[in-house]
Amino acid sequence: MHHSGGIIGTSIAYYLSRHPNVRASIGNTAIHLIEASSIAAGASGKGGGFIAKDWHAEPTASLGELSFRLHEELADEHNGQEKWGYRKLTTLGIDRIIGKEQEDGGSRRVAVNGLEVEWLKDADSLVLGGEHSTAQVHPLLMSESLIELAMETGRVKVTMGEVNGIESISLGSNIVNVRLQSGEVTELGATDVVFAAGPWTGKLAKKLLGRKADAAGDIVSSNLSTSIVLSPPSSHRFSPHALFCTLVLPNGQIAQPEFYPRPDNTLYVCGAGLTDKTPLPLSCADVKYNSEGEERLKERVRQVVKDEWIEGAFDRSDFIVQACYRPDSSKTGAPIIGKVSEGRVHVCNLFSWPALIWVGRIWIASGHQVWGICLAPGTGKVMVRFQLQFIRPTANINQRQS
Repeated sequence: MHHSGGIIGTSIAYYLSRHPNVRASIGNTAIHLIEASSIAAGASGKGGGFIAKDWHAEPTASLGELSFRLHEELADEHNGQEKWGYRKLTTLGIDRIIGKEQEDGGSRRVAVNGLEVEWLKDADSLVLGGEHSTAQVHPLLMSESLIELAMETGRVKVTMGEVNGIESISLGSNIVNVRLQSGEVTELGATDVVFAAGPWTGKLAKKLLGRKADAAGDIVSSNLSTSIVLSPPSSHRFSPHALFCTLVLPNGQIAQPEFYPRPDNTLYVCGAGLTDKTPLPLSCADVKYNSEGEERLKERVRQVVKDEWIEGAFDRSDFIVQACYRPDSSKTGAPIIGKVSEGRVHVCNLFSWPALIWVGRIWIASGHQVWGICLAPGTGKVMVRFQLQFIRPTANINQRQS
């Protein structure tokens, strides 16, 4: 059972539904995914979808490599190129001084392998990653596709509602009390419960587990992050180049927006540079974007993208402004993936595995910060191995808790 309709929860459900141990259960295993709002209603539906193979710190380096490979495998197996916009791309670092001409009359044209990136204004550029190490997905479409694929097996059920309580009634069994969106209350039996509720993980774990929440209770939310999505005139098409920009503004301040063109010819932009401490609301449906962040992002687009590519973009009906929160671990600063048991989170590494796996378990998979979409397939794969196999996980995710 999983409490999350985001990309972490849908990835776990996908890999569980296809595991040999589950397939061999002959209908006796049901995987329930519980979601309070809708599939990918939070950061999983509003993130940029950038994927990197080797941009990760040591604690998540192998998980990043595994996830990058799994993203490609999933896309190849299920036509993710068409279904959720998977593609490899070139990633550029862009430096530009706004409002100041260079001594040679202007900054350099941005080009890759001798070909100009037509939609960018002149700037200094550096290739940060190529198709061997960077890629992208549309995270909303990927989350929806993964849960659809999981449900097609007949082993996964999606329940729209909110968990009110968890009661351990005997060895190997938990009773999960769920209030459905209709207002009806139902109970589900579960041998395993996974907390993967993004920035709500900490609050939910404390509510349901109390002191036993342990590291699950340490998950907190990021500041509010606003993003925009726009499209160019029909005669123009964005090339597949992700941008990480450093802009020196006229007032001397530094702005660092990020740009992600998508295969559907929209442009996703984030990195408004605001410190918006608006508290995390009760649900995804209550998240509101920051209007100052919207205006800042529009200005960053004008500073980086050529005028003819964004003519009328902010006034068209398909222009989107949105916002989300991301999960973070207040203690480790890295994802926490493992078992919550008797006040401890047990996480194995490549060289060891607990001698005994207990039944009636509660797990956590959260705290991925900005890398949730990138690391989701690897997290799903590793979590399933934790739950169902007495073998080493596919990635080294050792993270000791005191």
